[in-house]
Formats: sequence, C-alpha cells, structure tokens
Amino acid sequence: MVVHWEKLNPKDEVEVIQKHWISDLDQYVLRHCYLPIIGPTSYALYEKLLGIIEPGTAKSLVYHHRDFIEQLVLSKEEYIKARRRLEAIGLLASYLDSDRMKSYYFLLAPLAPDKFFKDTMMSTLLMDRLGEVDYKRVKERFSYTPDFDTEHLTNETASFQDVYHLPSQIYSLTTEDDSSLIGENNQRLDATLETPRFDWEFFFDLMSKVYFDDKVITSDVKKMVKTLHIMYGYDEIEISRLLQMSYYSRTNQISLEKLQENAIRQAQKSDRVSIQNNMENQPISQETSSAQQSDLSEMEKQIANQARQYSPIDFIRSIKKQFQMRVTNDEAKLIHTLVEETSLTPPVINLLIHTYLVQMNNSSLNTKWIETTANDWSKAKINTPEEAIRYVKNRKQRQKAEREKRQQAKPWTNKKRYVEKKPDWFDQTDIQNTSNQENKQTEDETDFSLDDMENYKKLLERGDE
Repeated sequence: MVVHWEKLNPKDEVEVIQKHWISDLDQYVLRHCYLPIIGPTSYALYEKLLGIIEPGTAKSLVYHHRDFIEQLVLSKEEYIKARRRLEAIGLLASYLDSDRMKSYYFLLAPLAPDKFFKDTMMSTLLMDRLGEVDYKRVKERFSYTPDFDTEHLTNETASFQDVYHLPSQIYSLTTEDDSSLIGENNQRLDATLETPRFDWEFFFDLMSKVYFDDKVITSDVKKMVKTLHIMYGYDEIEISRLLQMSYYSRTNQISLEKLQENAIRQAQKSDRVSIQNNMENQPISQETSSAQQSDLSEMEKQIANQARQYSPIDFIRSIKKQFQMRVTNDEAKLIHTLVEETSLTPPVINLLIHTYLVQMNNSSLNTKWIETTANDWSKAKINTPEEAIRYVKNRKQRQKAEREKRQQAKPWTNKKRYVEKKPDWFDQTDIQNTSNQENKQTEDETDFSLDDMENYKKLLERGDE
C-alpha cells in the first residue's frame, strides 16, 4: 500500500490561507492547551504557516513543500504526520488542485478556552497527556472570576449621553463591509464521534440494574461515554462501573470531571494506551503487514483481521448471535476480568474466545479453561492474533509428536510375538470374516459421513438465519 508521505512531491506548490483571525489569546491557547496534544513538530509547523501570511491579505505567497521540510528539518514522513495531526485536531484543512498539483492549506483558529474545556474529547486528551495536577493548573490559567465587591461603593461612571452627541446624519454599514469585518471566532472541532460498536441497549440495561434514574444519563454524560469508549476502548461493562464510581446520590448526578479522572486513572493503572498515544507510535498505513501473515492460510488471515476489528464483548456477541444465543452475565464478567487483569490485548482475547467457541465447538465459555489458557498465553508473551494462531498450531503439532513418540516407546511394540501355525481351512474362514467386517465398517463410515454432513448443513442454515 502506498502511504501518504510516499505520494508527496516536495516540488509541488503550496499556498496558505488564513481562514480565521488568530489573536494573541488564540496563540496562548495553542501554546498551553494544544501543544501537549499535537506535539512540538506540529506546533512548529502551525507557527511556520501562520508566520508566512502576508499582512492585509490573509494568505501567503506560493511556497513548495520542500520549503517547510527543509526549514523545519523534517523528513517527508514527519512532515505529513505533523500536518495530519493539525488536520485531525481541527487546526488545518488541506485541499488539492489535482490539475495543477497545488495544495491549499486553510489555517484555522484553535477553540476558545471555554469551548476547549467543555469539549469532552479535547479536555480528555489534554488530561491524558498532562495528568490531573498539571491539567488543573492549565485550566486555572484560563479561569477568571473577579471577586471585588462594589456594593459599598458609589457608581460615578459617565453615561454615553453625558459625553457623546450623535450627528444629524447617520451612517449605516453596507452588507459588503459587514461580511468582511472580523467577528467572533466560532471555530469548533469538526471531528464527530461515531460509536457503531457500542451497544447502548445493553449499556442501559446494565445501568437500570443499579437503580439509576434515566435523567442521570444526560447528553453530556453520553458524550463523555462516547469519548472514553473511542479513546480507551472501554466496553459497556467498564463504562457502567466507571459511572457508578462517579455518581453522587445526594445530588442524583454523575460528575463528569470525576468520571474523566476515574477513567484516565483506570487506564493508567491497567496500562491501557489511548488512541492518541497509540496513533503516535503507528505508521500512517494502518493495514497489517503482509509479511506478518505470510505463513497463515487465507482462513487464518481472515480470523486474525476480524479479531482486530471488534472489542471482546462485541466479538463474542457476534459469535453467539449466529447460534441465536445471548452472552451470559458470567461470560461478560469473565471477559471483563481478562481485559482488566491480564496482559492480553483485545485481539488476542478475541482469538481465545474463537478457539474455545468455534474451533472447540463449545456453546459457552468455561472459566477454568479460559483463565488457564489466558495465563499460558500471557506467559508466552503473545501480543497479536497471528502469534496466537501460530502458538496453537505449534502446540497441537508438539502434542501429536509426543503421542506418536509414546506410542513407539511402548515395550510390546518391538517384541516378537509367537504366531501359532494355522490349518489350511482357517485361512478361507478368516478371509470371509475379514470381508464381512470390511463391508460393515464401510457402511458405518458412510452413515457417519452422512450424519456429519447433515449436522453441518443444519449449522449453515442456523448461521444464515
């Protein structure tokens, strides 16, 4: 697969356009709130793009990609990564004129302080990077509450009529002039949080069992739930537990700040990696390397890829749904324990579930077997579904070789046995008996094969339903 930085031609032209007026306050927000999230490289690129805007025109002269690469001392890959981080966070919009192979960078202003800290995604990202203490310090920088009491003072402020007198002729602003004036910056983060795999029905069913009033789950709480699910991969059971930890019965409310703190503290405790940190360490191409799956069959590759696409609770639910069964509470608790208390990654846990339910053809998870196997895989330091597949195959091969070795090592197999001489009439009887036995065995094998095919056909029909 061709990744973004490989397609970049450093000689192509670039023009920067300032979409919003960027004030000193915006740059202050950028320095203290955005810099910890986007990193120094993206911050330097943003400042560079802002610095080349020509006064009074809101746009730059025509540059080339290589100008930014050379002046910021970056590689092509680092340059594209820095640009994509700005795009993803809502600070830059990129457009390409394919005919002229010219790029247009629209420079966007950061969120206003109040909007930034009210945005669950942005505030959670910042707290995740800084920690609770430094996060609160940054938040205090943008907090202003004048507490000077004026009740005991006399107001001597002059009124407008006392000082100014309007002329007889009134000048009104034209529509053209009005549209060109700088107004309030209404910039907001355009990224929408989609949670297609979060089962809200299952989540509300869990919450109803803790006697939560429906009014407690407000729109702000739902938004925070989406954020935590996307950033850390928390499933419905984990989210419900975090909400219980953040609930105040006296006010019948869930503290969003407490929920955020508990979620991040739990993520750090269980060594979860947020999406932000995980994306920093991944190449731009998200596809699994073909070399990693070179020795696997097509079916094994499909299983490994599917294991990466679902959370463990969604994975087992999809398997159970094919057989018209539901995930039991014990199974949900077991999966929660695996996620929280083992070193196995979610894709590896999915492979563990697939092995027991599909390959071993069981209807429900067995706690003892799952926990024993999970400990075995953790000890073997299995981190990817491909490694899990190879580990299971190698284990079966070793077990088969050990059985054959034990079979060959039996003491009576190598001893010469006494063979009694048979009379001539016995051979004819033996041949007839052997023929009858072979015919019966063939019939038995045919019956088994037909039964097996019938069962397989029923299984497929159930799967289609």
